[in-house]
Amino acid sequence: MKPRHILTLAAVVCSLLAVSVPGAAVDSSTPSNLDKILVTDGHVSHTVGNLWNHVTNWGLIGSRPTVPTPFSHAPSARWPGEGGIDYLWAAGLWVGGTVLGERLVTTGQYEMEFRSTEAPGDSIFATVQGAPQGTRFPWPGADDDGDGMEDEDPLDGLDNDLDGLIDEDFAAISDQNFRCVMADNLAEIMEDYPDHVPLNLQIVQESFQWVDMLARDFIGYDYRMTNVGVTDINGLHCGIFADFDIGQPDDDMAGSWEGLVRVNEVFYPVAVGWMHDAASVDPAPGWVGFVMCGLVTDAAAGPPVEPWTLHSFNRFSGNASFENGGDPTNDEERYELLSTEGRDPDTPPGQEADYRILMSAPEITTLAPGETVTFRTALVIGESFEAMFTNAAQAVATAYGKAYDRDGDPANGEEFHVPWIRPDEGPVPAVTGHLQASLTRNIVSLAFDVRHTEGGWTEVERRETEGVPQRSWLVDRESGSILDEDAVGWPRTYDLKLKSAGGPDLVLDTVEVVGPAMEPLVMKASPNPFNPRLTIQYSLPTGGSARLEVIDLMGRVVQVLFDEFRPAGADQAVWNGLDRRGQAAASGVYLVRLVTNEGFTQQRVTLLR
Repeated sequence: MKPRHILTLAAVVCSLLAVSVPGAAVDSSTPSNLDKILVTDGHVSHTVGNLWNHVTNWGLIGSRPTVPTPFSHAPSARWPGEGGIDYLWAAGLWVGGTVLGERLVTTGQYEMEFRSTEAPGDSIFATVQGAPQGTRFPWPGADDDGDGMEDEDPLDGLDNDLDGLIDEDFAAISDQNFRCVMADNLAEIMEDYPDHVPLNLQIVQESFQWVDMLARDFIGYDYRMTNVGVTDINGLHCGIFADFDIGQPDDDMAGSWEGLVRVNEVFYPVAVGWMHDAASVDPAPGWVGFVMCGLVTDAAAGPPVEPWTLHSFNRFSGNASFENGGDPTNDEERYELLSTEGRDPDTPPGQEADYRILMSAPEITTLAPGETVTFRTALVIGESFEAMFTNAAQAVATAYGKAYDRDGDPANGEEFHVPWIRPDEGPVPAVTGHLQASLTRNIVSLAFDVRHTEGGWTEVERRETEGVPQRSWLVDRESGSILDEDAVGWPRTYDLKLKSAGGPDLVLDTVEVVGPAMEPLVMKASPNPFNPRLTIQYSLPTGGSARLEVIDLMGRVVQVLFDEFRPAGADQAVWNGLDRRGQAAASGVYLVRLVTNEGFTQQRVTLLR
């Protein structure tokens, strides 16, 4: 615990409680005439995965568990879930920039310089993917209210699109999604922190957690920041400050890591600042950190730019002066840490201490009035160093999301980018599909008709059965036909499939083709009598096992001409008058017999020498 922050924290908590309204996190039914609600009782926490984490609408990530407050009982970064230990004391967003030549930094921790805005009903809003009115693309029906726009009425208790309704078209993300709006320029912030000079930012904070087995050890944070002032913010840097305090606070090690990690056959660059317990006796097992997940200058414009780069990584301790590696104490020192490119080395063995870390993203040169930048990060944990950065890669892949060619124009490629989608998440891209088959002279014509959204492709597959090898045809249009002219057996089964890289294939329709109309088993041997060459012409009504043999009148096998799978239709074979030992058969009468699964036929022939 940091004693010099106790009085500050106590004063701010009293200020927060003065306007706090107890109760559960509000949802889309919250009345619009409520005053803002600063949630300070600790009940808003991510708890659907292994990593449990307290969320606030006043800058704090975590719960400062060693300080007695109404929220200190909440899970700060508790792992693994209920019964686990807390790996975090406090963390928060830092945003720095220069305004009219002055270096300014707004911090979520230790100072709580973000607060819920004055908007009516402003609080922490909770939702979940699949909630009514919360559909987003690529799921069908993303325009929930049918007005030609999507997600234009976000979950905030306000009538954003001025249609007389509240929160009727928003984007619900993940299995647990919290949203709030904050600002850094409210009068109460200046009252609590007289030295604070705001950047004039409004911040939409969202956090996400999934039940998915591969996603249960990270929580995504998305900060959409808009310059609501009248002056440019230059040299803007976004960063995350974290004081983890794992176990005893004076024996932690800190460091950073950057590298490529593969998720679903795609390599993602991962940049993570981490900490782990280095206690000599019974250390906590987990490695915990924050990972860079994206930096976008316009959240609607496309994928992140330089999304995973660590512009700077700093580790410091309050036990030293700032010049000697201690905490920064003013905006000038904070901005120096955010803006100076470089990485502090990992903690050497034997130098464990009460560390904090600060990691920052690359610079946004200018954020003009009205412009927006979105910063994405994730709190991540793993039972080992390797597990931590593997989970961090899952977080990066999820934050990156997916891109879609939504307008159908291949010239501009996949122009519609949707963040915060799990790699294996998303709707199966098919809606309907039909497959019909017709048969003409052993050739199967397959007519298909399919309607689907972006993100998949059509395939017609012939199943593998006895005598019928597997084959597939990829189709690049919604309707048409293909021909199966292969000389293979019957019956044949065909599936119309929608292939999807983000999920299992979906069989839309199935047809079975029995084969040509059954004809009798036909065989004719000529000339008769013969010497020594006999031609046997035959026709099989269906493909399958067949045996053509020559026997004598005592029933003994003289020669086997074939015993194998044969396709349906007409063919011929030749007997050269030799027996199975390769010797000339004696003159006499023989039976040529054709045996199939459907029966047999035979003919008497005479060999004259």
